[in-house]
Amino acid sequence: MQHQRTSVPTLSLRWLARGTSTVSIALLLLFLTSDGWNRVTAREWIGLVFFPFGVILGMLISWQRELAGSLISLASLAGFYLVYGVVLTGRLPGGWGFLAFTAPAFLFLASWFAGKALKRQEKLVAR
Repeated sequence: MQHQRTSVPTLSLRWLARGTSTVSIALLLLFLTSDGWNRVTAREWIGLVFFPFGVILGMLISWQRELAGSLISLASLAGFYLVYGVVLTGRLPGGWGFLAFTAPAFLFLASWFAGKALKRQEKLVAR
C-alpha cells in the first residue's frame, strides 16, 4: 500500500471533519432512538430519508471517500429542504440545527479540496 503524504493543515482538517462527524452522527442516533416512532407520518418518513439518514450515510462514506460522501450528505440536506420542506410542507424548515448537524460534510469537502491542491502542488514541484 502506498502511503500518501499529507500536509499538517490538510490532515488536521480531515481529522476535524472525522471528529465532528462522529459527534454529529452520535447525536443524530440519540435523537433517532427516542420514543415516538409510532407517531411518524408517511410525509415525515420522506423527510427522514434525507435528514438524518442520507446525511449520516454520506458522513460514513466520507471517512473513506471524502468527495463522494460529502456530496451525498449535502445533496441529502438539499433534498430535505426542497422535497420535505418546500414540496411537502410548503415552507422551509426553520432553525440552525439541520445545517449544524451537516457541517462536517462541508469540512470533508474542504479537506478533499485541500488534498487536491496539495497533490497539484506536488506535481508542479516534481517537474
